[in-house]
Amino acid sequence: MDAFGPCGGDGMNSDHHILNRMLDESKFNEFFKPKDTLVLDRGFRDSIEGLHSRQYRTFMPNLLAPAQKQFTAAEANESRRVSKLFK
Repeated sequence: MDAFGPCGGDGMNSDHHILNRMLDESKFNEFFKPKDTLVLDRGFRDSIEGLHSRQYRTFMPNLLAPAQKQFTAAEANESRRVSKLFK
């Protein structure tokens, strides 16, 4: 196992910043291989492009559009499906 840190509580240590640093500076890529599947929460939305460029598969719940107050029934069901794919 690899422990990465310490990471402070400032704006440069959000989930996505930490993950991006881990992709470059830690043993993350020794544990996970291309085509592995990562189930992520919304805090990692800005890391998706970097993960895809390394050929990881990603699943994340849907995000509301800026003016959207709630999901449609179909969007809500699709978003819930992410957590049920791996049970």
